[in-house]
Amino acid sequence: MTYARVSNRNGKPVFSAAGNRLRLVPAYHALAAKGAAPVIFAGADEEDILANSHFRESDQVLFGKVVRPMPELVEFCRRRGKRIVFDFCDDPWDYPELRPTIDAGAEADLCTTSSDGLARKLRSRLGVTVEVVKEPPDCAYGAPRVAPDGDKVRLLWFGSDSNADSLGGLVETLMPLTSEHKLELTMIGGDRRAYEPVLAAATPHFSILFREWELGLLDRAMKRSDIVLIPKRDGPWSRLKSENRLVTSLAGGRIAVAGTIESYEKLADWCVLTNDFRTAVEDILERPKLYRRKVKAGQKHVRRHYDPAVIRRHWRKILS
Repeated sequence: MTYARVSNRNGKPVFSAAGNRLRLVPAYHALAAKGAAPVIFAGADEEDILANSHFRESDQVLFGKVVRPMPELVEFCRRRGKRIVFDFCDDPWDYPELRPTIDAGAEADLCTTSSDGLARKLRSRLGVTVEVVKEPPDCAYGAPRVAPDGDKVRLLWFGSDSNADSLGGLVETLMPLTSEHKLELTMIGGDRRAYEPVLAAATPHFSILFREWELGLLDRAMKRSDIVLIPKRDGPWSRLKSENRLVTSLAGGRIAVAGTIESYEKLADWCVLTNDFRTAVEDILERPKLYRRKVKAGQKHVRRHYDPAVIRRHWRKILS
């Protein structure tokens, strides 16, 4: 169950929230493939869920991307002997709206999460068993490409609106490159208003575009791009995030320049981890063959460790 609403596409659940798309949906398919009958409760009130026969007859309940506290559901599960699994894809101590989930997570039989760092924090603060389940790429696999296709270098950023402030100063940092290259930055997010300060920095030689996320858009944008940019937010936020955006970039066939967080370090051989984005982009443009080889090798790693089939098998093992 989750706070978000779910749509149906060709008989499969579709979420706009990445935290659900990359976690609840793989778990759903893992159970369905094993012959179970998973049911998603999305955006429903606690009293409606309690009255639902699917919930009452279930053996196991997975709470994922839950915002509102649901103590009655947790208590009902406890009384009926249902197994409770609570999934954290964000650090609940970082976001006030997620803090009510901390108590619920402490009541779970098992917590799952997306990064080793967040798993350690949950174990130490909640005293619960935690299993790290990675996230599959959020786009299709694409042929590796680094060199620009034409006279313009196309840069791509994608993420949640809460990460939009990580883009502050990025355009100014890269602007000196326009003396030799035309630049284009495409940002994919949810609410255009969060990106207006960046859009206002556009110049004739540095065009900046915003696209509202929709299913399939990231695949198209990745094919059109040359380099993915993943700057890190200032402050303590997001230090325990998963490596998903980096994994997605590699799967899409693109080199990523990313700020350093713990989960990215295991992928350091196949990207550029730095705070000096200008120098990194310059080096990529000067040595495209080297970076294309990095992406090609990184894709092999992604297929071995992050492929959707790999993730589904892990969920199936945990939830069986």
